[in-house]
Amino acid sequence: MKRFLLIVLAWLMMLSCCVTLLACQKPSQPQQPQEDLNSPEDLPEPEAPAVTWIDIIKDGKTEFRIVRSDLATGEDPRRVAAAQLRAAINSATGCNMDITTDWTSDENGAISEIVVGQCDRAVCELTPTDLARDEFIIRFEGNKILIDGGSDAALTAAVNYFLETYLGYDQSTGACAKTELSIPDQLNLRQTFPYPMEVYLIWDIKGISGSGNSEHYNDVVRFYTSLQGRLNKRAEETRFYIYQMYDKTDQFWLDYISSDGKMLDGCERIDLKSWQALWDAFAPYIQEAGMVVWDPDAPATANVAATICSVEGYLPVRYDTSNDSLYTWLYNHGVDVKMNLCDMFTGKLGTMIADTDIPSTGSIKCDPYLWAMEKYMDRTNPGMLAYALDGASQVATNEIYKKAESTSPAYNQLYSHDYYIYN
Repeated sequence: MKRFLLIVLAWLMMLSCCVTLLACQKPSQPQQPQEDLNSPEDLPEPEAPAVTWIDIIKDGKTEFRIVRSDLATGEDPRRVAAAQLRAAINSATGCNMDITTDWTSDENGAISEIVVGQCDRAVCELTPTDLARDEFIIRFEGNKILIDGGSDAALTAAVNYFLETYLGYDQSTGACAKTELSIPDQLNLRQTFPYPMEVYLIWDIKGISGSGNSEHYNDVVRFYTSLQGRLNKRAEETRFYIYQMYDKTDQFWLDYISSDGKMLDGCERIDLKSWQALWDAFAPYIQEAGMVVWDPDAPATANVAATICSVEGYLPVRYDTSNDSLYTWLYNHGVDVKMNLCDMFTGKLGTMIADTDIPSTGSIKCDPYLWAMEKYMDRTNPGMLAYALDGASQVATNEIYKKAESTSPAYNQLYSHDYYIYN
């Protein structure tokens, strides 16, 4: 019996030690998180800082006035935008807000002002220098509200945004939903907007000096008609079209395609009535494109140059090194020769057409076309072939020139070159 009790006691002591050891060991599985501990995704979103609103017009009263440039006269967009802003504000709030120009003093910046566009105010220095034409800013700084844009259209868009956002302005009706005007105290907006399409109207530009003899007249029209064909292909990128105004028929079709729902509906029109105006509008595109120079001694190269323009983008120019020529003017203004067709074709039997394995036909008119077919046929539109006069009527020594009743661009079919270059 005594021995039995000793065995039981020893067994209980061993069981106690095991329990103690198990209690001292760390758990092999991670502990479950406590109910009051949240994972990061369960944490509440931090609250946005409270917006403090600044009253600009309350109970029909304001300390602000509208300021624009004193140089903005007539239909200057700064003047128009400032007037639109004032009219909408006055109509909505009943506050007869003053409008003035930067000719008036701002008393060391002490006067509260809405500054519309660039003018003589220190706050205008806050407009970013890299503001794109499809961007505008609206900024509240001290006691000034600056409304500015990277273009005339952008300034108009900025004013519309300001009115729509802070007065509930409806452009279609001109009405405003709010009768008081307030803005966030930290207002500092830079925003893009859909830049409106434009249409450049090229009127009858006869030469680079305003007038010009028949050859130069043709050169200029051939040049900008080719440019028209190339750039109209990029209209979605550039946000503009080019359209030529030669006679009343052009006006009729301009009005038609500008009507509701048509291609030019809503486009802003910009008149180009001189070579300088055309250059100012398109210089970067012209310099980017460069020239393909055609050879007056091989007039067929004029049409070859048009093919090259449609494929490569180089703009056709007749080779003429006289001081008043289009070629000389462009070359002196940074337009590079990307391809030169001069002296490439002789039309002599027994020779090979330049840079090909094709024997010459014996015709200086045929060889350039065979060369063009060899180099470009597989890169052109398989569904279109243009049949047009070549450059013969621009060459005074050519029989075509001598027999032509007129050497105008219309006689030379130049006004339609944009269509097949486009296509």
